[in-house]
Amino acid sequence: MISVVIPLFNKEQYVNFCIESLYCSAMKARVEIEVIIVDDLSTDKSVERVLSSERDVKLLRLEENKGPSYARNFGVRHSAFDFIYFIDADDFVDINFFSYLYHSLKLYPHDFVYVFGIQCIADGAENLNSTGSLIPSESLNSSIKHKTKYEYHRNLCSGLLFFTASSVCVRKDVFDKVGFFDEGSRYSEDAEFWARLSECYDSIVCSSKLCYYRTVENSLSQVSFKKLEHKPILLTRLFNQINKSSPKEVKEAFSLMFVKYLFLVSKNKNSNKQLIWSVDYFNNCSLPYKFYSFLIYICPSLVLARTFSMFLKFKNRRLN
Repeated sequence: MISVVIPLFNKEQYVNFCIESLYCSAMKARVEIEVIIVDDLSTDKSVERVLSSERDVKLLRLEENKGPSYARNFGVRHSAFDFIYFIDADDFVDINFFSYLYHSLKLYPHDFVYVFGIQCIADGAENLNSTGSLIPSESLNSSIKHKTKYEYHRNLCSGLLFFTASSVCVRKDVFDKVGFFDEGSRYSEDAEFWARLSECYDSIVCSSKLCYYRTVENSLSQVSFKKLEHKPILLTRLFNQINKSSPKEVKEAFSLMFVKYLFLVSKNKNSNKQLIWSVDYFNNCSLPYKFYSFLIYICPSLVLARTFSMFLKFKNRRLN
């Protein structure tokens, strides 16, 4: 019924926990799944860990490192079922995840995009509950809502964490309309896909936090802006989506990400602000973000770096 696609690169410590969480949840919901792991030429013992698992897993091994987008696309092309759920190898799902997903599919059988709340947890804080209690149907119904197009953009503006590499299930047909993940970039490639997806489709959103994003070093979702050599494709996509017929959330999402990327690049002493800065981008920002971007542009990198360090300390205290 549901194919689970997991891109894998050097996650020996986490991958089997991810697999186990999927099967525990699927067994509780009595949902048939296939788990497809695409190894992106791992150099640690990730493959050995997968092979040691007692679960039925389809392991596909790439002959060269191609990046997470290629791995996800490769997994989709080798999937057997009509629905695809993506999850990174260092993340995992709640015991009730597939119960909610199955109920969402029953409530909205003709939709294409199903999105779930995600919880950020510190490395080592996981807890795999293999029992789980029965969920009242009214609880399921109240947490699942139909949202119109551009829900990803609204989430960006409000700071909600729904569309991620480990919290979205799609009908396989969507790839015929919006294309696959962009294999030319290894940063924000999943976010750029969600922006394309949200431009074309409504979303079924479950507010319950049933997916767990683990904050670990070298996660697929992390990148050093010191090494950023090209303009993030998400920023380009959002800019191209701004037109007279697009809702205001598109411009707001673009403005927010423009300021965010400009800040992250500018805080590095040897980085090139011109990688992000553009007169066209500046002119298409909403007024408050024009002001923020101008301040960032003229501010010394040392001041921005210290500001960012203080922000991370505050964020980590909240997480812990």
